[in-house]
Amino acid sequence: MLWRRLGSVAWALVWVLGCNCLWAASAWEKSATPVFRRATLPAGLAPTAMLQDRSGMMWIGTQTGLVRWDGHQFQRDFGDLAKRDDLRSANVTALYEDDSGLLWIGTFGNGLLRLDPRTGAIKAITAGPQGLSGSQVTAMAADRQGGLWVGTDQGLNRLELATGRVQQDAEHGIPLGLPQNIDPAALLLDRRGDLWAAMSYGLFVLRAGARFFELVPLPAGDRPAEDLLSLIEDSTGRLWIGTLTAGVFVREPATGVVHRLLDERGGQAHLEQVIGMADAGNGEIWLGTTKGIVAADIATLSTRRLRPDPAGIAADASWLLFRDRGGLMWVGGVESLAATNPAQQAVSTWYAGGEYQAGGAATLVQTILARADGSVWVSALRGGVSIIAPDRRTIRRLPTQKGRPRHALPEDAILAMIEGPDGRVFIGATNALYVASADGSRVELQEAPQMATARFTALCTVGGRLWIGGNNGLNYLELTARKPAAKRVVANHRVNWLLCESEDELLVGTTQGLFRYRPSSGVMDQPWPETPPGRAGLSSGWISAIAKDGRGRLWVSIYGGGACRVEPGRQGAQGSVRCVGHKEGITDNAANAVALDAQGNAWVSTDTGLARIDADSLKVTPLRQTDGVGLQAHVAGAVATTTEGDLLFGGKGLTVVHPARYQPWTYKAPLVLTAVSEGQPSTGEIRLGPSTRSVQMSFALLDYSAPEQVRYAYRLAGLEQAWTDAPTESRIARYNNIPPGHYSFEVRARNHGGEWATQRWPLHVEPAWYETAPFRAAVAVGVLLALWGVLRLRTQWLVRRAALLREQVAQRTQELQQRTEQLEASRQALRELGAHNALSLEEERKRVARELHDELGQQLVAMRMEMSVLKTRAEAGQSPDSGQWERMRDRVDMLTTSMRQLVMDLRPPALDGGLAPALQWLAAEYQRMSGVTCEAAVDPQVRALNPEVKTMVFRVAQESLNNIARHARATHVHLQLQCNDKGWDLRIDDDGVGFETDRPSRGFGLLSMEERAQLMGGTLRIESQPGQGTHVHLHVPISAATVDAA
Repeated sequence: MLWRRLGSVAWALVWVLGCNCLWAASAWEKSATPVFRRATLPAGLAPTAMLQDRSGMMWIGTQTGLVRWDGHQFQRDFGDLAKRDDLRSANVTALYEDDSGLLWIGTFGNGLLRLDPRTGAIKAITAGPQGLSGSQVTAMAADRQGGLWVGTDQGLNRLELATGRVQQDAEHGIPLGLPQNIDPAALLLDRRGDLWAAMSYGLFVLRAGARFFELVPLPAGDRPAEDLLSLIEDSTGRLWIGTLTAGVFVREPATGVVHRLLDERGGQAHLEQVIGMADAGNGEIWLGTTKGIVAADIATLSTRRLRPDPAGIAADASWLLFRDRGGLMWVGGVESLAATNPAQQAVSTWYAGGEYQAGGAATLVQTILARADGSVWVSALRGGVSIIAPDRRTIRRLPTQKGRPRHALPEDAILAMIEGPDGRVFIGATNALYVASADGSRVELQEAPQMATARFTALCTVGGRLWIGGNNGLNYLELTARKPAAKRVVANHRVNWLLCESEDELLVGTTQGLFRYRPSSGVMDQPWPETPPGRAGLSSGWISAIAKDGRGRLWVSIYGGGACRVEPGRQGAQGSVRCVGHKEGITDNAANAVALDAQGNAWVSTDTGLARIDADSLKVTPLRQTDGVGLQAHVAGAVATTTEGDLLFGGKGLTVVHPARYQPWTYKAPLVLTAVSEGQPSTGEIRLGPSTRSVQMSFALLDYSAPEQVRYAYRLAGLEQAWTDAPTESRIARYNNIPPGHYSFEVRARNHGGEWATQRWPLHVEPAWYETAPFRAAVAVGVLLALWGVLRLRTQWLVRRAALLREQVAQRTQELQQRTEQLEASRQALRELGAHNALSLEEERKRVARELHDELGQQLVAMRMEMSVLKTRAEAGQSPDSGQWERMRDRVDMLTTSMRQLVMDLRPPALDGGLAPALQWLAAEYQRMSGVTCEAAVDPQVRALNPEVKTMVFRVAQESLNNIARHARATHVHLQLQCNDKGWDLRIDDDGVGFETDRPSRGFGLLSMEERAQLMGGTLRIESQPGQGTHVHLHVPISAATVDAA
């Protein structure tokens, strides 16, 4: 049995990294390491078998049960397996899918299981008289008569798939010729219909229509062909037989001759323990051995060992090999599962630490030189140069020494290399320039005293000059001079890249952007700047590489600025610049280097792989691990193009691009529902009953190349128009309270190649009884009757309403007439008030005239007479007596007092000191004149009023006190002025006789008070009842404020 045999084998753990490269025509690929993408298995799972069903779903058999995988999620608990612990953890040894879509699961100890993926139902066929001859299933193969051959630990059985009947021995139809009670390790039905059985001690075949198995002899060798483990038929009809002790045998279909498969050295040392085989789909058969994977060419039967991928497969046993429908080759080992695409031949990866690279696995390729003779010179960050021969089979390194040697390279970083016109190679180190002979046999220090401390970061040759860029600017050497001396032409620039366009034009890539230098004039300028703002130009960033295509266009990689294409202008006009960056697919705009293929397409190395840029459309296609790019991060400026057209990029090794072989990912993976709410099928129409209006659906694009890069969106057509993006990790759509009807659940997914796939599933929601058409018709009739009744009631209500409206119109008319009469009375009162004011003004004038005549006039006349007497006595020489002077002075005092009283009557001077003092004075005057107690309470914090409003407030208070004095017969009066956030409040209360405020005729005093309140924008409220005194309240709004103190 397979597992017992493997248990006796000591698996090797370390892969030999070095191997001789083969076939110069495809040397890069043959010496490269296949890039595997590792799947993250749940802990403790060791894959033993794989199958991709007709829907595209992947099923993985493990030592602890069956796992379903949609590329995103591994699921173990589904259907009846979740209810049967014994079956859930069964050791799966083989998988098969029949024509009806049922899965047959061979187990170690639990017999044969049949699983319906649609329902999760499972049935077990165990060992027994009516079942299998043994409980340990080792292999399965279907025939063309509707049967399934099942190998067990107790021999071969045949299962009729339609009836489930099992044939165990010759009496029940099993052909004779096989050893008794020995388990077949592998079964195969070839294209002729012959059944092959690999047993412990030989190979047997049951010819189509025959009744006996035949033993097929295998060639004898140093070791007997024992423990046959695997069988496979290739595309030419050859039969490949893998053994645990004698390597691989190949049977030719035409002659039936069986011969051993030899390795490239003529032996089968690394083919001795073969435990799995699969057709890789690229013209090779992959052999899983205890020491890794060996690829055998179907046409030539030559072999090569696959180097272990540091991030993918290890150099140990690979017993599971499986090729899915997308062409991915899956390799399973101890708790590991990884996939690669053998058909991908556009990118090859040479990891650091191999034969071509010094410095260990962490060494970075700093610069690359592809020479005209086909060789490739590679420098390392930690020093040294490796020369890869044109056949890619031999690699040698230039000698290095510490310090600044004269005939060897220093152990410093090599930053630049260029081939001179005579075939010599100039090598720029950290602080010295070296020149190597064309064959690399000699290395000498190139003396350049003026540049002894410079970093030689860029080199190019043109017109007999070696142009040198470094951290001290731009320099050159005259190569034709007997003793070349360095001459500096540009300083204050850190040069990263040089492109010698002609003898009079150099393109200089610096850390501040791209410049153009003309040696004839010594002028250095920026031909395509970003200024003025808004102009499409080259950013002033780190220029990592420059390339020029056959149409004269420049391609510039800018670290942090993406990649740009510069179209040359016509007849000296300014060229146009277009750039692509992070948004288009260059992650974080990290463009480390650029190279062009034969069609002019640009290939850019980034920090996350590669990016291919279409020469015309500038469409960016990212290439990652799935596309064979094993090195994700690359070194800025590490790029070269070989004479064969291969593009080389440096990182922790070499990424080799073969542009002519580039093919985008074209596999159209199925888009499926992986789970639907309980009770619903995952295929066909989804039906929801009247009581179920909610559904949850999960989905997946069964593209296993890069499932984490797939983007999803979904919608329920008929319910919504917009698409909803779904996270790649969950991919779940939930809908609640869906109205009855027919819908289409639509999902679209975009794979890592940018191709979209759309799938639709019908979804029907059944209506409840109250949502059916008859019920709705009955409801409609009822609604119409109800509407008729409502309309009738409405009409009656409107009639009553019209009568009520007529009554209201009449009442409103009467009210309007009353209002009109009141307005007329108000107008009449205003007219009378105006007349009263005019009469009052005339009376005031008369009073003032009378006061002037009676008081001031008489006093002035008397004073005149006194003065005449004084004059007469003076002319007579008599002196005036003292009494006359006293009388004149008294008269002047009387005149002054009269004048002051007159002015005070017209306008109290207390207003000049503010409203608060004026009101206090008014209260005191009222109490003095009337003898009635008058208390004044004025807020000391009262804020300002403008002068007009202040006067009108005073007059309202004055008029109110006058009314109290004339009519109230009060014994006590209280005057109060307060200020708050809303304005000013004046209150005057008395305990007089009061009056009825609603009587039709009121005095002119009250009218004048109301008029003043309206002019101030305030309100006047008078409350009074006979015998209860009178309360006057004046409110002045805050809008009357001024900046003056009150």
